Amino acid sequence: MTPQDQQAFEELLANCADEPIRFPGAIQPHGLLLTLNEPALEIVQVSANVATLLDREPLGLIGQPLAQLIGDAEAAQVREALLQPALSDTPPLHFRLNGTAFDGLLHRHQGVLILELEIHVENFQPRNVAGNQTHLGRMLQRLHAATSLQALYDISVKEIQAMTGYDRVLIYRFEEEGHGQVIAEASDPSMEVFNGLFFPASDIPEQARELYRTNWLRIIPNADYQPVPLLPKLRPDTDTPLDLSFATLRSVSPIHCQYMKNMGVLSSMSISLLKGDKLWGLISCGNRQPLHVPHELRAACQTIGQVLSLQISAMEALEISRQREAKVEALALLNQAMIDSPQNVFDGLANQPQVLMALNNAGGIAIIEDNQLHRYGNCPEPAQIRALHKWLQDSGEP
Repeated sequence: MTPQDQQAFEELLANCADEPIRFPGAIQPHGLLLTLNEPALEIVQVSANVATLLDREPLGLIGQPLAQLIGDAEAAQVREALLQPALSDTPPLHFRLNGTAFDGLLHRHQGVLILELEIHVENFQPRNVAGNQTHLGRMLQRLHAATSLQALYDISVKEIQAMTGYDRVLIYRFEEEGHGQVIAEASDPSMEVFNGLFFPASDIPEQARELYRTNWLRIIPNADYQPVPLLPKLRPDTDTPLDLSFATLRSVSPIHCQYMKNMGVLSSMSISLLKGDKLWGLISCGNRQPLHVPHELRAACQTIGQVLSLQISAMEALEISRQREAKVEALALLNQAMIDSPQNVFDGLANQPQVLMALNNAGGIAIIEDNQLHRYGNCPEPAQIRALHKWLQDSGEP
């Protein structure tokens, strides 16, 4: 990165938390985006790359019926899809326009109908196992059969890497303090290993986390892209930027694209992991070269994320229940040990060092009784323990 680029990036980073990521005014170039009024389905806004992909002048399309751009039969497919109770459950429409195959994706948001025409990825071949429905079914069975959270994480990253071919797939868990930790990873042997590393909360600003919470999956096929502007720039009905929160093609922050390049990847996909309605973590995929994973395979990965979210919630609840039961049993053992030592309850506790350490998840424990000091496991020297004990007493803490 040149000094000028570095300075520009630092300026962007300083404004990261306030960047309008929902309203970028542009899309990524692997497709077209249109906004349409209803019920007439006239074009209200269109991405500028309609000129290169469909050989049509963008501003000349404004106010025209959708059929003028994509054809009568294709427009009829759109109208039929709009009759469905939930557009989110509608499978992609398939069009071939100007010699290019597209997947048509529809959603409504803030009073406007958005049609995305994503370039269809044909003959996609991941390096490993084909991501067909049979494989997805087997993988979901493995998720349900996992007996521990770590097994659940490891299965997920390995299977998604096999299905998509990304160089790296990892699970990133948010901690209560806001920072994150990588808790599972499947990577190409040539990739730097991130498993176990912590990352600061500032890596994913709060507004980005909220977008991750409400939108299950995001993809950037090539971080080295030039954003494609929408025309006109503002919604004519509200004179405001178009909210692209749920648009697959939404252009992303240049800060994030530079961050990806700094991490050595040009393509990424992220899948949200939720616990209830709270963002628990992310499945993060990265590839050193551009990679456009097709829509149907992304949908399978999103299903994995949703199942994994449910499994995490269930298994964490079960683990908490197990821990609670183990603590109750440990307290009962310690109570009985003290009852069995009526002259000095500390002797009873001293006879159960392993139970005491397990109760506190400690590697060592010290019991101080007047002038007596009992040490078990990995402990500091006696003088250090007594100094710590005195400091605690002097602090006035209970």
